[in-house]
This record gives sequence, structure tokens and C-alpha cells, in this order.
Amino acid sequence: MPAGGARPAGRGRQNGRERGHAAAAAAEGARHVGCRQVAPAGRANRLKATPGKDVFTDYFDSQGLASEPTAFSGRSDYGPFIAVGIPAGGLFTGAEGTKTPEQVALYGGLATFEGEPVSYDPCYHQGCDSLEQEGTQGYDPDLYAALDASYAGALEGNVNTKALDEMSDAAAHGVMTFAMTSSAVGGTAKGGGSGARAGTLEFKGSHQQK
Repeated sequence: MPAGGARPAGRGRQNGRERGHAAAAAAEGARHVGCRQVAPAGRANRLKATPGKDVFTDYFDSQGLASEPTAFSGRSDYGPFIAVGIPAGGLFTGAEGTKTPEQVALYGGLATFEGEPVSYDPCYHQGCDSLEQEGTQGYDPDLYAALDASYAGALEGNVNTKALDEMSDAAAHGVMTFAMTSSAVGGTAKGGGSGARAGTLEFKGSHQQK
């Protein structure tokens, strides 16, 4: 089974929203956040950004971790959902795109190796996208040794365990936020990334008091 780039770390539906976290531990990943929702009927551009992305960006800010937006235009992990009007959002460490020197300063890793640009996931959709890479198609042992050294030994095969820990924590935060409220989907501030609200959340039985 794919280990780093091709395997989604999680997917689910909450409050009418599809949440997918694809390529959540790419060997050379960056912290990308993407969200899209359907715009009101009649608009020429049917898709617009949704405040749901703030759930993730605010979380990363609270942890002192950089993040950046990514194009969210219809890749296979979420495209079918936004095509039928289901808001979608999630996290993405990268795939075939290449890491810039500016991103290396933010996230670590390598922008080039032996004079060639390095992609976020050098084994994207190849046989070496595995925990056991030796002898697999596309595997470059020298490149992966350099990547592993740049991340202080965080790579296990094609999985960057540092990125996996960070993105899994952010995904768990998103799950908790959307489980408690759907307001971020509708575009209000109540679903903000910090989950903070005036006063203390109190429940009567299973019912949240508002």
C-alpha cells in the first residue's frame, strides 16, 4: 500500500462537508491548506474559498508552524465532492510539484539535489512510495539518504514521520472542530481554528447550551 504521497491520511463527512487529508506525509512535504465550497447559484465562478480553511491555518499559527494555501481545483481526492456541491477542505504536503528554497527555509528538506530540483514527493505514484523502498521502481537511495539527513532521521521509507505527526494533529483538530459546530462551513467566526468562544462550553445531557 502507498506509504507517503499517494495514500490519504484520512477522509470523512461532517456537517455536510467532505474533509480529506491526502499526501499527508510526503518525504519532502510542506504544510498546504486547501478548502473550496459552492458559491450561490447564478455566479459564473461556482467555487469560492471557504472560511473552513481557518480551522487549519489558525491551528498551525497556534503551534508556531508555517503553512500556506494550495490550489484546490479538482484533484481526484476531492473533485467529485465539489462537483456536486459538497464543500471540501483538507491538508496536503505535496505531490509532483517541486520545493522552493523559500519553502526549505520554512519546512526543511532540500530544494535541489545534485543540481536537480526535488519534488515534494519524489516517489509520487511510483513503486518506491512504500515503507520498504529497496529495489522498488523510482527509488534513488542517495536522494533519500540526503533527505533523511536533512530531516534528522525522520524518514521511514517514503513517509516523513515529522510531517505525519504535525499534519495528523492538525487533522484531529479539524475533526474536533467540525464535530462540535457546522458554523465554519457556513462562513461564520464560530468555527475558528482555535475553537475559542466567549464563556465556557456547557452541556445539558447531550445538548450543547448556546
